[in-house]
Amino acid sequence: MNRLLTSFNNLQKVFLFVFFLTPLILWGQEDKKMKFSTERYKSDWEKIAADESKGLPKSALEKVNAIYKKAKEDNNPSQTIKSTIYRVKYIGQIEEDAFAKAIEELQKETDAATSYAKPVLHSILGEVYWQYYNNNRYYIMQ
Repeated sequence: MNRLLTSFNNLQKVFLFVFFLTPLILWGQEDKKMKFSTERYKSDWEKIAADESKGLPKSALEKVNAIYKKAKEDNNPSQTIKSTIYRVKYIGQIEEDAFAKAIEELQKETDAATSYAKPVLHSILGEVYWQYYNNNRYYIMQ
C-alpha cells in the first residue's frame, strides 16, 4: 500500500511537470516563429519621421497607411501595431472628432487582431478611453 502511494505521488509529480512544461516548450517554439525583421520597414519609418519633422501629417499618414498594408500582408503584428498607433496619431492631427475616430480605428483593429497583438491593442484602446473620459469628465458627470 505504501509503495502504491509513493508510485501515485511520483506519477502526480510527473504529470504536473509535463502539464506545466509542455506549454512552456510550445510557447518557446511559437516565440521563435514570431521573429520578424524590422529592416524592411526601416527606410519607410525614416521617411515618416522626416515628414513629421517638416510638419506634414497628411503625407506621413499616407506613408503609414502603406506600411500598414504591407505589415498586414506580411502578417507582422509588431509593425501592424506600430502603424495603427501612428495612424491614430495622424488622424488626430488632421481630422475633427479625433477621439471618436481613434476609438473606432482601434476597436476595428482590436477585433481583427491575432492573439499576439490583441492584448497590446486592448491596452492602447483602454488608454484612449481613459483620455477621452479625462477630457470630457465634466460633461459625463452632469
